[in-house]
Amino acid sequence: MLYELLYQERRLLDGPDKEMCIYSVEDWPYFRRRREAAVRRFGHENRPILPFLPQIRQQIENKGLYPPTI
Repeated sequence: MLYELLYQERRLLDGPDKEMCIYSVEDWPYFRRRREAAVRRFGHENRPILPFLPQIRQQIENKGLYPPTI
């Protein structure tokens, strides 16, 4: 059921943390302050990946998101 909600129906999302954290997509806006605080604290660590985003998006469109269908 969790697999379906996360990766097929996309009603949940796997949040970043030191442990497994799963959130409802409806709650995403409520975590904005935390995301912004992390950017202020840690900077924009994701910038080196920006040139690769088009390729990543294409792979997701072609193959879907991880994990593969069981």
